[in-house]
Amino acid sequence: MRPLSSHAFNQRRDDLFSRLDRLGRVDLRDLGSNKRVRKIVAGLVIPGQESEPGLLDEVRFHYQEWWRPSALGWLRVRYDYDYFDLLNGGRRGYHLHPLKGREAVPHAVCVLIDGSGEGRHYFAHEMDILAVHEEFEGQYAAGRPVECRGLRAID
Repeated sequence: MRPLSSHAFNQRRDDLFSRLDRLGRVDLRDLGSNKRVRKIVAGLVIPGQESEPGLLDEVRFHYQEWWRPSALGWLRVRYDYDYFDLLNGGRRGYHLHPLKGREAVPHAVCVLIDGSGEGRHYFAHEMDILAVHEEFEGQYAAGRPVECRGLRAID
């Protein structure tokens, strides 16, 4: 991902909030804009209706990004993008962080309804938060359970 100016960074953050806000209850925080590392934390719960206690939450999206300032702008150095199926169980995610002492490695995580796959990592390319969100939103809208078919383990 190319570096972002402060304006482009803020626009991207605001666009993300707008995309999430139309779906359910959102909590988006921009932490450390004046520090060495800036972190964006976005949570979305669907349907997320606090005023309707009888309406169960079905899924939770949890996105985190870590950014560092540079002479070229804000550089994304780490991320965790996760989808949690609250009704059936299971988790799907895309992460960029070190694995077992190595450099940061883009990878996928996938935990099935029965808990199998917990702690495993799978090959993946570096991902953008909006592309991941589209995938996860599509999975929720289609009512598909979390599945790990076609993923290749890296550990």
